[in-house]
Amino acid sequence: PQSMSDGGRGLLHQVIRAEVGAAYGRIGQALNEPALHSAKSPPVNATELTPASTVYEYYRDHFRTGRTLRAERSGAGISPDGIDKVKEGARDFADIMGDLHIAVVTPNDVRQFRSVLRRIPKSWRNRTANKDKPLKQLVIEADTEEARTGEPVPRLHPKTVDSTLTGLRSLFKYACDQGHLVSNPAR
Repeated sequence: PQSMSDGGRGLLHQVIRAEVGAAYGRIGQALNEPALHSAKSPPVNATELTPASTVYEYYRDHFRTGRTLRAERSGAGISPDGIDKVKEGARDFADIMGDLHIAVVTPNDVRQFRSVLRRIPKSWRNRTANKDKPLKQLVIEADTEEARTGEPVPRLHPKTVDSTLTGLRSLFKYACDQGHLVSNPAR
């Protein structure tokens, strides 16, 4: 917050670092990965992330800014379609998985996300009635319709699922490149 003193802001960043580090350690223990639960600090530069750096907020606050609109390797700009795919991946991830802080997303979260994506009804974005519905609700409605009629409901094409995951993977790669994450959970 702008009204907060530098000392207050520093303390806030220490609290964020401690909370994210503790969460990351718990995830490491759950996954039985010694490198994770022995970590003393989180894999983020907490001074650059806000307390509310969820996956979508990270896209909005970091990736979408002008300095990210150029590809570092080739010097060429990221295509508008590429930016749209990152936005779609971040938005859909937040819709399905909730407001997870970007630093605590695990490969298991990404696998769960992919599993739900595969079950979303085809052309759901084109239906006005679906505009404000959570994606999980659309999956439940499609499953219910299949059970009621005995007919399969067409689901998203595998290429659409892959495209959404590619956008999410790009966002996490960018966070790794910027030093905000140690590894890409969508790899």
